[in-house]
Amino acid sequence: MKQAWLAVVAATGVLCGSAVFADQGKDQPKEKLFLMKAAQSQQGEIELGKMAKERAASDQVKQFGQRMIEDHTKANQQVTQLAKQEGVELPEGMTAMQKEKAQKFSQLSGKEFDKAYIRYMTKDHRQDVIEFEQSAKEIKDQDVQQWAQQTLPKLKEHLEIAKTIGATLGVE
Repeated sequence: MKQAWLAVVAATGVLCGSAVFADQGKDQPKEKLFLMKAAQSQQGEIELGKMAKERAASDQVKQFGQRMIEDHTKANQQVTQLAKQEGVELPEGMTAMQKEKAQKFSQLSGKEFDKAYIRYMTKDHRQDVIEFEQSAKEIKDQDVQQWAQQTLPKLKEHLEIAKTIGATLGVE
Protein backbone atom coordinates (compact mmCIF):
# COMPACT_ATOMS: atom_id res chain seq x y z
CA MET A 1 0.00 0.00 0.00
CA LYS A 2 2.81 2.36 0.94
CA GLN A 3 4.59 1.68 -2.40
CA ALA A 4 1.42 2.38 -4.37
CA TRP A 5 1.01 5.69 -2.53
CA LEU A 6 4.63 6.65 -3.26
CA ALA A 7 4.11 5.85 -6.94
CA VAL A 8 1.05 8.12 -7.06
CA VAL A 9 2.92 10.94 -5.31
CA ALA A 10 5.94 10.54 -7.63
CA ALA A 11 3.75 10.51 -10.76
CA THR A 12 1.90 13.60 -9.57
CA GLY A 13 5.21 15.38 -8.99
CA VAL A 14 6.42 14.53 -12.50
CA LEU A 15 3.17 15.70 -14.08
CA CYS A 16 3.14 18.94 -12.09
CA GLY A 17 6.78 19.58 -12.96
CA SER A 18 6.02 19.10 -16.65
CA ALA A 19 3.12 21.51 -16.42
CA VAL A 20 5.34 24.13 -14.82
CA PHE A 21 7.92 23.89 -17.63
CA ALA A 22 5.23 23.88 -20.31
CA ASP A 23 3.64 26.95 -18.74
CA GLN A 24 6.79 29.10 -18.64
CA GLY A 25 6.18 30.54 -22.09
CA LYS A 26 2.72 31.66 -21.02
CA ASP A 27 4.20 34.02 -18.43
CA GLN A 28 6.02 35.94 -21.16
CA PRO A 29 4.11 38.74 -22.85
CA LYS A 30 3.09 37.86 -26.40
CA GLU A 31 5.05 40.81 -27.70
CA LYS A 32 8.30 39.62 -26.16
CA LEU A 33 7.90 36.06 -27.40
CA PHE A 34 6.95 37.28 -30.87
CA LEU A 35 9.99 39.57 -31.11
CA MET A 36 12.34 36.85 -29.90
CA LYS A 37 10.97 34.31 -32.35
CA ALA A 38 10.93 36.82 -35.22
CA ALA A 39 14.57 37.74 -34.58
CA GLN A 40 15.68 34.12 -34.67
CA SER A 41 13.64 33.54 -37.79
CA GLN A 42 15.39 36.45 -39.52
CA GLN A 43 18.80 35.14 -38.50
CA GLY A 44 17.98 31.67 -39.81
CA GLU A 45 16.73 33.02 -43.14
CA ILE A 46 19.94 35.02 -43.56
CA GLU A 47 22.22 32.06 -42.86
CA LEU A 48 20.26 29.70 -45.09
CA GLY A 49 20.21 32.38 -47.81
CA LYS A 50 24.01 32.46 -47.69
CA MET A 51 24.05 28.70 -48.14
CA ALA A 52 21.73 28.99 -51.13
CA LYS A 53 24.06 31.47 -52.81
CA GLU A 54 26.95 29.03 -52.42
CA ARG A 55 25.36 25.61 -52.92
CA ALA A 56 22.46 26.07 -55.33
CA ALA A 57 22.59 24.95 -58.96
CA SER A 58 19.70 27.11 -60.15
CA ASP A 59 20.20 30.83 -60.71
CA GLN A 60 16.64 31.31 -59.45
CA VAL A 61 17.50 29.67 -56.14
CA LYS A 62 20.75 31.65 -55.85
CA GLN A 63 18.85 34.90 -56.50
CA PHE A 64 16.19 33.90 -53.99
CA GLY A 65 18.94 33.21 -51.44
CA GLN A 66 20.38 36.67 -52.07
CA ARG A 67 16.92 38.17 -51.65
CA MET A 68 16.52 36.32 -48.34
CA ILE A 69 19.81 37.78 -47.15
CA GLU A 70 18.85 41.34 -48.12
CA ASP A 71 15.22 41.34 -46.98
CA HIS A 72 15.78 39.45 -43.74
CA THR A 73 18.85 41.53 -42.84
CA LYS A 74 16.64 44.61 -43.11
CA ALA A 75 13.88 42.93 -41.08
CA ASN A 76 16.46 41.80 -38.51
CA GLN A 77 17.66 45.39 -38.11
CA GLN A 78 14.07 46.51 -37.62
CA VAL A 79 13.22 43.83 -35.06
CA THR A 80 16.47 44.53 -33.19
CA GLN A 81 15.62 48.24 -33.00
CA LEU A 82 12.06 47.48 -31.93
CA ALA A 83 13.23 45.03 -29.27
CA LYS A 84 15.61 47.68 -27.87
CA GLN A 85 12.74 50.14 -27.76
CA GLU A 86 10.56 47.56 -25.99
CA GLY A 87 13.31 46.49 -23.58
CA VAL A 88 13.44 42.95 -24.94
CA GLU A 89 16.73 41.09 -25.02
CA LEU A 90 16.92 39.03 -28.19
CA PRO A 91 18.59 35.64 -28.51
CA GLU A 92 21.73 35.46 -30.64
CA GLY A 93 21.97 33.15 -33.62
CA MET A 94 19.71 30.49 -34.99
CA THR A 95 17.40 28.12 -33.16
CA ALA A 96 18.43 24.51 -32.63
CA MET A 97 16.01 23.47 -35.38
CA GLN A 98 17.50 26.00 -37.81
CA LYS A 99 21.00 24.79 -36.98
CA GLU A 100 19.90 21.22 -37.62
CA LYS A 101 18.41 22.26 -40.98
CA ALA A 102 21.59 24.14 -41.90
CA GLN A 103 23.63 21.05 -41.04
CA LYS A 104 21.45 18.91 -43.32
CA PHE A 105 21.64 21.49 -46.11
CA SER A 106 25.43 21.67 -45.78
CA GLN A 107 25.56 18.06 -46.95
CA LEU A 108 23.61 18.84 -50.11
CA SER A 109 24.54 20.69 -53.27
CA GLY A 110 23.24 21.37 -56.74
CA LYS A 111 19.71 20.32 -57.67
CA GLU A 112 19.33 18.26 -54.51
CA PHE A 113 20.06 21.38 -52.45
CA ASP A 114 17.75 23.50 -54.60
CA LYS A 115 14.74 21.27 -54.00
CA ALA A 116 15.36 20.82 -50.28
CA TYR A 117 15.98 24.54 -49.73
CA ILE A 118 12.92 25.69 -51.68
CA ARG A 119 10.73 23.07 -50.02
CA TYR A 120 11.89 24.34 -46.62
CA MET A 121 11.53 28.02 -47.58
CA THR A 122 7.97 27.40 -48.73
CA LYS A 123 7.07 25.59 -45.52
CA ASP A 124 8.90 28.11 -43.33
CA HIS A 125 7.39 31.19 -44.97
CA ARG A 126 3.92 29.64 -44.88
CA GLN A 127 4.37 29.24 -41.12
CA ASP A 128 5.80 32.76 -40.78
CA VAL A 129 2.78 34.24 -42.57
CA ILE A 130 0.41 32.43 -40.20
CA GLU A 131 2.35 33.57 -37.13
CA PHE A 132 2.65 37.19 -38.29
CA GLU A 133 -1.07 37.35 -39.18
CA GLN A 134 -2.01 35.95 -35.79
CA SER A 135 0.39 38.26 -33.95
CA ALA A 136 -0.79 41.31 -35.89
CA LYS A 137 -4.30 40.58 -34.58
CA GLU A 138 -3.48 39.53 -31.01
CA ILE A 139 -0.62 41.79 -29.96
CA LYS A 140 -1.68 44.89 -28.05
CA ASP A 141 1.54 46.92 -28.31
CA GLN A 142 0.99 49.24 -31.29
CA ASP A 143 4.63 49.41 -32.39
CA VAL A 144 5.05 45.63 -32.41
CA GLN A 145 1.67 45.16 -34.07
CA GLN A 146 2.53 47.73 -36.73
CA TRP A 147 5.89 46.05 -37.47
CA ALA A 148 4.15 42.68 -37.84
CA GLN A 149 1.63 44.22 -40.24
CA GLN A 150 4.35 45.98 -42.26
CA THR A 151 6.49 42.84 -42.50
CA LEU A 152 3.63 40.56 -43.53
CA PRO A 153 3.42 41.58 -47.23
CA LYS A 154 7.14 40.84 -47.70
CA LEU A 155 6.72 37.39 -46.12
CA LYS A 156 3.75 36.67 -48.38
CA GLU A 157 5.81 37.76 -51.37
CA HIS A 158 8.65 35.43 -50.31
CA LEU A 159 6.15 32.59 -49.99
CA GLU A 160 4.80 33.17 -53.49
CA ILE A 161 8.30 33.36 -54.98
CA ALA A 162 9.31 30.15 -53.21
CA LYS A 163 6.17 28.39 -54.47
CA THR A 164 6.84 29.59 -58.03
CA ILE A 165 10.46 28.42 -57.94
CA GLY A 166 9.30 25.16 -56.38
CA ALA A 167 6.88 24.59 -59.25
CA THR A 168 9.71 25.23 -61.73
CA LEU A 169 11.92 22.71 -59.93
CA GLY A 170 9.17 20.12 -59.60
CA VAL A 171 9.00 20.37 -55.80
CA GLU A 172 5.84 18.93 -54.31
